[in-house]
Amino acid sequence: MPARPPMVSWDEFQRLRPDLAEAGRRLLYQFGVGLAFLATARREAAMAQFFAERRLEAPPPGFETDELFEFHLERCLWTQTSGHGDWAPRHTVWRAT
Repeated sequence: MPARPPMVSWDEFQRLRPDLAEAGRRLLYQFGVGLAFLATARREAAMAQFFAERRLEAPPPGFETDELFEFHLERCLWTQTSGHGDWAPRHTVWRAT
C-alpha cells in the first residue's frame, strides 16, 4: 500500500492555499450548510469512466494495484437508500475510530 500523504488541518490548508480553501468553502456552503455528496459505483464502472474521461484505451502502469481515490474524514453523515424515490433513507453519523 502506498504511503499516505501528510494530512493538514483546515486552518493549515487555508494558510497554504487560501485560493483553494475559499473556492472549496463557497462550494460546500453554497446552500447555507456544509453539503457534499459521495456516490459509489462498481470498480468496473468507475474504471470505465476514468478511462473515458482521459481517452485511454488501456490502464496506465500500476492502475490495477493503486486506489482510485482516498478520503481522510473524521466524521460524516452516511445516508443509505434503496434507490431513487426512497421515502425512508437510513442516516448514520459515521466517526473515525
